[in-house]
Amino acid sequence: MTTIYIPAATRLTVAEAKRLISDAAPRGEAVDIYAVVDDQGNIDFDGPIETRLNKNANITGQYIDRDFQGLCEELGIVIRDKHRPLRTDYPNMSNVDEYWTIAHDEFVRLAALHGLLVEIGEAPEPQTPPVVTGEIDFTMVATRKELIDAFGKFTDLNMTWFDNLTDTPKLKAARKFAGQGGRNGTEPLFCPFEVMQWLVSPKRRKGRPIEVNTAWRMLESYFPRVYAQYSIGDPRTD
Repeated sequence: MTTIYIPAATRLTVAEAKRLISDAAPRGEAVDIYAVVDDQGNIDFDGPIETRLNKNANITGQYIDRDFQGLCEELGIVIRDKHRPLRTDYPNMSNVDEYWTIAHDEFVRLAALHGLLVEIGEAPEPQTPPVVTGEIDFTMVATRKELIDAFGKFTDLNMTWFDNLTDTPKLKAARKFAGQGGRNGTEPLFCPFEVMQWLVSPKRRKGRPIEVNTAWRMLESYFPRVYAQYSIGDPRTD
């Protein structure tokens, strides 16, 4: 369900309410009709008429002016004069909508009737894909959690190992995508084979040692595509 974000729970002008609902309303299919009209807006039915399917029509926006007052009456919404709130004789003319208002809770009910939610605050920033130099084969890399799931129970590998990769240059070298921090950040990605090589190295001082055969078994089980590429080095196949 689409959400409308507004800065505060204050009264909105009719113009604002119509615009917010129209902009957020779901689109649908409709037929656009093209015809010749005279100066009074009457269709010349003897002239050429063309129809086109519009798959992204804003049907709500087309009828919001016509239906607004009737919807408000059905929902018990009282439209009031912006400067003289005692006045409730809204003339139902779009050119004066800036001078008439409805309450926040009334707008919430009106939006809900159109299948829309209303929340106070700023809309979240849209997530954008990270800028990456070159292509990444995501079947050949792993997140920190995936590496921990595969090797952690044997080596004590955990999230703290990734806090300062300067202290573990082999692990840093296995990182193929650094990731991005922040609310909309992305995970760093590592080569599981290179991580495994570091884990089986007798020179590693962090955590517990892992047997070579066990490490290869975990690589095959958790990262089969990676294993297939490096399986020639598997000592278990001797």
